[in-house]
Amino acid sequence: YVANTALLQTDLPTLYDQGTPPPARRLGSAGLTAGTVVFTLNHSQFFSQAQSGFNTDLDSSVGSWTIYRRPNGSTLQSDWQLATDINDYTIDLLQSTLVTNQSLNIGTTKYAQMVFAFNTPGEYAIIAKNITTNASSAVDNIFQKLPQVWVNSNDLNFNNCVFVPDGSNPTVNYASTKALKSYKYSPLRGPTQSYNCSSTGSATAYATNPYGEYVKEFYNEATLATAASTPALLSPTRRIWNFSVDSAYMLNGSFASVTPYVNYKFSANLSDTGVVADLDDSATLCDIQNCGSAGLASGSSSSCTPLQRKN
Repeated sequence: YVANTALLQTDLPTLYDQGTPPPARRLGSAGLTAGTVVFTLNHSQFFSQAQSGFNTDLDSSVGSWTIYRRPNGSTLQSDWQLATDINDYTIDLLQSTLVTNQSLNIGTTKYAQMVFAFNTPGEYAIIAKNITTNASSAVDNIFQKLPQVWVNSNDLNFNNCVFVPDGSNPTVNYASTKALKSYKYSPLRGPTQSYNCSSTGSATAYATNPYGEYVKEFYNEATLATAASTPALLSPTRRIWNFSVDSAYMLNGSFASVTPYVNYKFSANLSDTGVVADLDDSATLCDIQNCGSAGLASGSSSSCTPLQRKN
Protein backbone atom coordinates (compact mmCIF):
# COMPACT_ATOMS: atom_id res chain seq x y z
CA TYR A 1 0.00 0.00 0.00
CA VAL A 2 0.96 3.67 -0.36
CA ALA A 3 -0.22 5.94 2.44
CA ASN A 4 0.75 9.00 4.45
CA THR A 5 1.29 6.89 7.57
CA ALA A 6 1.97 3.26 8.36
CA LEU A 7 -1.35 1.40 8.42
CA LEU A 8 -2.51 -1.41 10.62
CA GLN A 9 -4.12 -4.47 9.07
CA THR A 10 -7.47 -3.20 10.36
CA ASP A 11 -6.96 0.04 8.40
CA LEU A 12 -6.87 -1.77 5.06
CA PRO A 13 -9.69 -3.22 2.94
CA THR A 14 -10.90 -6.56 4.35
CA LEU A 15 -10.89 -9.28 1.73
CA TYR A 16 -9.55 -12.33 3.55
CA ASP A 17 -11.81 -15.38 3.61
CA GLN A 18 -10.03 -17.42 6.23
CA GLY A 19 -6.98 -17.60 8.43
CA THR A 20 -4.61 -14.83 9.42
CA PRO A 21 -3.85 -12.30 6.69
CA PRO A 22 -0.19 -11.83 5.71
CA PRO A 23 1.57 -8.65 6.83
CA ALA A 24 0.88 -5.55 4.76
CA ARG A 25 3.89 -3.85 3.21
CA ARG A 26 4.16 -0.10 2.72
CA LEU A 27 5.55 1.30 -0.54
CA GLY A 28 7.14 4.72 -0.21
CA SER A 29 6.30 7.22 2.50
CA ALA A 30 3.17 9.08 1.37
CA GLY A 31 -0.08 8.85 -0.55
CA LEU A 32 -0.43 10.25 -4.05
CA THR A 33 -0.84 14.05 -4.08
CA ALA A 34 0.10 14.97 -7.68
CA GLY A 35 1.23 13.36 -10.92
CA THR A 36 0.61 9.74 -11.89
CA VAL A 37 1.65 6.65 -9.95
CA VAL A 38 2.23 3.37 -11.78
CA PHE A 39 2.04 -0.01 -10.05
CA THR A 40 3.60 -3.11 -11.61
CA LEU A 41 2.00 -6.30 -10.27
CA ASN A 42 4.55 -9.09 -10.60
CA HIS A 43 4.22 -12.86 -10.32
CA SER A 44 6.87 -15.52 -10.89
CA GLN A 45 7.26 -19.25 -10.35
CA PHE A 46 10.32 -21.47 -10.46
CA PHE A 47 9.28 -24.89 -11.78
CA SER A 48 11.28 -27.76 -10.32
CA GLN A 49 9.00 -30.73 -10.96
CA ALA A 50 5.34 -31.70 -10.92
CA GLN A 51 3.77 -33.04 -7.77
CA SER A 52 2.11 -35.71 -9.86
CA GLY A 53 3.17 -37.39 -13.05
CA PHE A 54 -0.37 -36.92 -14.36
CA ASN A 55 -0.09 -33.12 -14.67
CA THR A 56 -0.17 -32.03 -18.29
CA ASP A 57 0.97 -28.51 -17.34
CA LEU A 58 2.81 -26.99 -14.44
CA ASP A 59 1.19 -23.76 -13.37
CA SER A 60 1.06 -21.05 -10.74
CA SER A 61 -1.67 -18.47 -10.29
CA VAL A 62 -2.79 -15.41 -8.38
CA GLY A 63 -6.54 -15.84 -8.18
CA SER A 64 -7.26 -12.12 -7.95
CA TRP A 65 -5.53 -8.75 -7.86
CA THR A 66 -7.58 -5.86 -6.47
CA ILE A 67 -6.61 -2.19 -6.15
CA TYR A 68 -8.42 0.17 -3.77
CA ARG A 69 -8.18 3.92 -3.18
CA ARG A 70 -9.34 6.24 -0.42
CA PRO A 71 -8.84 10.01 0.05
CA ASN A 72 -5.66 11.27 1.67
CA GLY A 73 -6.24 11.97 5.35
CA SER A 74 -9.05 9.44 5.74
CA THR A 75 -8.92 7.09 8.70
CA LEU A 76 -12.06 5.13 7.78
CA GLN A 77 -11.81 1.59 6.49
CA SER A 78 -15.18 2.12 4.82
CA ASP A 79 -13.68 4.82 2.57
CA TRP A 80 -11.73 2.28 0.52
CA GLN A 81 -13.28 1.97 -2.95
CA LEU A 82 -12.24 0.14 -6.11
CA ALA A 83 -9.73 2.33 -7.95
CA THR A 84 -10.21 3.46 -11.57
CA ASP A 85 -7.02 3.89 -13.60
CA ILE A 86 -6.17 6.66 -16.07
CA ASN A 87 -7.41 4.42 -18.86
CA ASP A 88 -10.92 4.46 -17.35
CA TYR A 89 -10.69 0.88 -16.08
CA THR A 90 -11.83 -0.14 -12.59
CA ILE A 91 -9.50 -2.73 -11.08
CA ASP A 92 -11.81 -5.40 -9.70
CA LEU A 93 -11.66 -8.95 -8.39
CA LEU A 94 -11.56 -10.47 -11.88
CA GLN A 95 -7.92 -9.52 -12.53
CA SER A 96 -5.65 -12.55 -12.15
CA THR A 97 -2.26 -13.75 -13.33
CA LEU A 98 -1.29 -17.24 -14.45
CA VAL A 99 2.12 -18.56 -15.37
CA THR A 100 2.28 -21.92 -17.12
CA ASN A 101 5.23 -24.12 -18.07
CA GLN A 102 3.53 -25.99 -20.89
CA SER A 103 6.76 -27.30 -22.38
CA LEU A 104 7.58 -28.90 -19.00
CA ASN A 105 11.07 -27.39 -18.96
CA ILE A 106 12.13 -28.30 -15.46
CA GLY A 107 14.42 -25.81 -13.75
CA THR A 108 12.98 -22.70 -15.44
CA THR A 109 11.28 -19.60 -14.06
CA LYS A 110 8.15 -18.14 -15.63
CA TYR A 111 6.89 -14.59 -15.15
CA ALA A 112 3.66 -12.63 -15.50
CA GLN A 113 3.04 -8.93 -14.98
CA MET A 114 0.19 -6.40 -15.12
CA VAL A 115 0.63 -2.62 -14.98
CA PHE A 116 -1.86 -0.03 -13.68
CA ALA A 117 -1.52 3.76 -13.47
CA PHE A 118 -3.55 6.24 -11.40
CA ASN A 119 -3.65 10.04 -11.12
CA THR A 120 -6.43 10.55 -8.54
CA PRO A 121 -4.84 11.74 -5.27
CA GLY A 122 -5.22 9.39 -2.34
CA GLU A 123 -3.93 6.29 -0.61
CA TYR A 124 -3.82 3.01 -2.56
CA ALA A 125 -3.94 -0.61 -1.42
CA ILE A 126 -3.12 -3.58 -3.66
CA ILE A 127 -4.30 -7.03 -2.59
CA ALA A 128 -3.31 -10.38 -4.12
CA LYS A 129 -5.46 -13.37 -3.14
CA ASN A 130 -5.63 -17.13 -3.64
CA ILE A 131 -2.02 -17.72 -4.65
CA THR A 132 -1.53 -21.35 -5.71
CA THR A 133 0.94 -23.60 -7.53
CA ASN A 134 1.32 -27.24 -8.52
CA ALA A 135 5.09 -26.94 -8.83
CA SER A 136 6.88 -29.18 -6.37
CA SER A 137 8.41 -27.64 -3.24
CA ALA A 138 9.85 -30.96 -2.08
CA VAL A 139 13.34 -30.51 -3.47
CA ASP A 140 16.12 -27.97 -2.94
CA ASN A 141 15.14 -24.80 -1.09
CA ILE A 142 11.39 -24.82 -0.40
CA PHE A 143 11.16 -21.01 -0.59
CA GLN A 144 12.57 -21.00 -4.09
CA LYS A 145 9.67 -23.16 -5.24
CA LEU A 146 6.87 -21.05 -3.78
CA PRO A 147 5.15 -18.48 -6.02
CA GLN A 148 6.78 -15.05 -5.79
CA VAL A 149 4.36 -12.11 -5.81
CA TRP A 150 5.39 -8.48 -5.39
CA VAL A 151 4.46 -4.90 -6.36
CA ASN A 152 6.63 -2.01 -7.53
CA SER A 153 5.43 1.61 -7.42
CA ASN A 154 6.87 4.55 -9.30
CA ASP A 155 6.09 7.71 -11.26
CA LEU A 156 4.58 6.87 -14.66
CA ASN A 157 6.46 9.51 -16.66
CA PHE A 158 9.54 10.04 -14.46
CA ASN A 159 10.10 6.37 -13.69
CA ASN A 160 13.40 5.26 -12.17
CA CYS A 161 12.49 1.56 -12.12
CA VAL A 162 10.89 -0.05 -15.18
CA PHE A 163 11.01 -3.68 -14.13
CA VAL A 164 10.59 -6.06 -17.05
CA PRO A 165 10.27 -9.68 -15.90
CA ASP A 166 11.40 -12.06 -18.61
CA GLY A 167 13.17 -15.36 -18.66
CA SER A 168 16.52 -14.08 -19.90
CA ASN A 169 17.19 -11.24 -17.48
CA PRO A 170 14.45 -10.71 -14.90
CA THR A 171 16.15 -7.96 -12.93
CA VAL A 172 17.03 -5.41 -15.61
CA ASN A 173 15.98 -1.87 -14.70
CA TYR A 174 15.23 0.10 -17.87
CA ALA A 175 15.07 3.50 -16.18
CA SER A 176 17.83 3.87 -13.62
CA THR A 177 17.51 7.63 -13.11
CA LYS A 178 14.39 9.57 -12.19
CA ALA A 179 14.22 11.90 -15.18
CA LEU A 180 11.89 12.24 -18.16
CA LYS A 181 12.85 9.51 -20.61
CA SER A 182 12.12 8.74 -24.23
CA TYR A 183 10.68 5.39 -25.33
CA LYS A 184 10.52 4.46 -29.00
CA TYR A 185 7.23 3.23 -30.52
CA SER A 186 7.16 1.64 -33.96
CA PRO A 187 5.41 0.86 -36.17
CA LEU A 188 2.51 3.28 -36.00
CA ARG A 189 -0.22 2.68 -38.54
CA GLY A 190 -3.43 4.58 -39.19
CA PRO A 191 -5.79 6.17 -39.08
CA THR A 192 -8.77 3.82 -39.26
CA GLN A 193 -12.38 4.20 -38.15
CA SER A 194 -12.36 1.62 -35.35
CA TYR A 195 -10.14 -0.04 -32.78
CA ASN A 196 -8.31 -2.93 -34.44
CA CYS A 197 -5.09 -4.93 -34.43
CA SER A 198 -4.88 -6.10 -38.02
CA SER A 199 -2.69 -3.46 -39.65
CA THR A 200 1.01 -2.72 -39.60
CA GLY A 201 2.86 0.41 -40.58
CA SER A 202 6.25 2.09 -40.63
CA ALA A 203 5.91 5.40 -38.76
CA THR A 204 7.97 5.97 -35.61
CA ALA A 205 7.13 8.14 -32.60
CA TYR A 206 8.27 8.54 -28.99
CA ALA A 207 6.56 8.67 -25.60
CA THR A 208 7.44 9.16 -21.93
CA ASN A 209 6.70 5.61 -20.75
CA PRO A 210 7.03 2.08 -22.18
CA TYR A 211 3.53 0.95 -21.18
CA GLY A 212 1.53 1.13 -24.40
CA GLU A 213 -1.81 1.23 -22.56
CA TYR A 214 -0.78 4.42 -20.74
CA VAL A 215 0.74 6.59 -23.46
CA LYS A 216 -0.98 9.97 -23.40
CA GLU A 217 0.97 11.77 -26.12
CA PHE A 218 3.43 10.92 -28.90
CA TYR A 219 6.40 13.03 -30.00
CA ASN A 220 8.34 13.23 -33.26
CA GLU A 221 11.84 13.02 -31.80
CA ALA A 222 13.60 11.03 -29.11
CA THR A 223 14.28 14.36 -27.40
CA LEU A 224 10.48 14.85 -27.03
CA ALA A 225 10.87 18.31 -28.58
CA THR A 226 7.72 18.47 -30.70
CA ALA A 227 4.34 16.75 -30.59
CA ALA A 228 3.80 14.11 -33.25
CA SER A 229 1.72 15.22 -36.20
CA THR A 230 -0.78 12.62 -37.44
CA PRO A 231 -2.78 12.91 -40.69
CA ALA A 232 -6.26 14.24 -40.04
CA LEU A 233 -7.93 12.05 -42.65
CA LEU A 234 -10.92 10.97 -40.58
CA SER A 235 -13.38 12.67 -38.28
CA PRO A 236 -11.90 14.17 -35.07
CA THR A 237 -13.70 11.56 -32.98
CA ARG A 238 -12.42 8.55 -34.95
CA ARG A 239 -8.71 8.52 -35.78
CA ILE A 240 -7.62 5.11 -34.55
CA TRP A 241 -3.91 4.24 -34.74
CA ASN A 242 -2.07 1.01 -33.93
CA PHE A 243 1.31 1.03 -32.23
CA SER A 244 3.74 -1.12 -30.24
CA VAL A 245 6.78 -0.31 -28.13
CA ASP A 246 9.92 -0.80 -30.17
CA SER A 247 12.63 -0.45 -27.54
CA ALA A 248 13.48 1.03 -24.17
CA TYR A 249 14.66 4.51 -23.27
CA MET A 250 17.70 6.09 -24.89
CA LEU A 251 20.86 5.02 -23.07
CA ASN A 252 24.28 6.38 -24.08
CA GLY A 253 22.98 7.50 -27.46
CA SER A 254 21.10 4.35 -28.43
CA PHE A 255 17.91 2.56 -27.49
CA ALA A 256 18.11 -0.59 -25.37
CA SER A 257 15.86 -3.56 -26.03
CA VAL A 258 12.83 -3.84 -23.72
CA THR A 259 11.85 -7.49 -24.00
CA PRO A 260 9.07 -8.62 -23.63
CA TYR A 261 7.28 -5.27 -23.97
CA VAL A 262 8.01 -5.26 -27.71
CA ASN A 263 5.59 -8.17 -28.15
CA TYR A 264 2.36 -6.24 -27.62
CA LYS A 265 0.30 -3.98 -29.86
CA PHE A 266 -2.21 -1.31 -28.86
CA SER A 267 -4.98 0.66 -30.53
CA ALA A 268 -5.89 4.25 -29.61
CA ASN A 269 -7.69 7.32 -30.87
CA LEU A 270 -5.05 9.99 -31.64
CA SER A 271 -5.58 13.66 -32.35
CA ASP A 272 -3.67 15.39 -35.15
CA THR A 273 -1.08 16.44 -32.53
CA GLY A 274 -0.44 12.92 -31.28
CA VAL A 275 -2.56 13.18 -28.12
CA VAL A 276 -4.60 10.16 -27.03
CA ALA A 277 -8.21 11.33 -27.11
CA ASP A 278 -10.97 10.14 -24.79
CA LEU A 279 -13.80 9.14 -27.12
CA ASP A 280 -16.68 9.89 -24.76
CA ASP A 281 -15.06 11.80 -21.85
CA SER A 282 -16.35 9.25 -19.37
CA ALA A 283 -15.35 6.06 -17.60
CA THR A 284 -17.48 3.84 -19.83
CA LEU A 285 -14.83 3.05 -22.46
CA CYS A 286 -11.08 2.71 -22.11
CA ASP A 287 -9.01 5.21 -24.09
CA ILE A 288 -6.44 2.65 -25.26
CA GLN A 289 -7.27 -0.94 -26.15
CA ASN A 290 -4.83 -3.83 -26.42
CA CYS A 291 -4.55 -6.74 -28.82
CA GLY A 292 -4.23 -9.47 -26.23
CA SER A 293 -1.32 -11.10 -24.49
CA ALA A 294 -0.13 -13.43 -27.23
CA GLY A 295 2.22 -11.07 -29.00
CA LEU A 296 1.50 -8.96 -32.08
CA ALA A 297 -1.97 -10.18 -32.91
CA SER A 298 -2.94 -10.50 -36.56
CA GLY A 299 -6.69 -10.37 -36.01
CA SER A 300 -8.96 -7.35 -35.98
CA SER A 301 -10.13 -7.52 -32.35
CA SER A 302 -8.93 -5.28 -29.53
CA SER A 303 -10.04 -5.21 -25.93
CA CYS A 304 -10.21 -3.03 -22.81
CA THR A 305 -9.28 -6.05 -20.69
CA PRO A 306 -6.06 -5.24 -18.78
CA LEU A 307 -3.01 -6.62 -20.53
CA GLN A 308 -1.04 -9.43 -18.92
CA ARG A 309 2.58 -9.62 -20.06
CA LYS A 310 4.34 -12.94 -19.62
CA ASN A 311 7.32 -14.93 -20.82
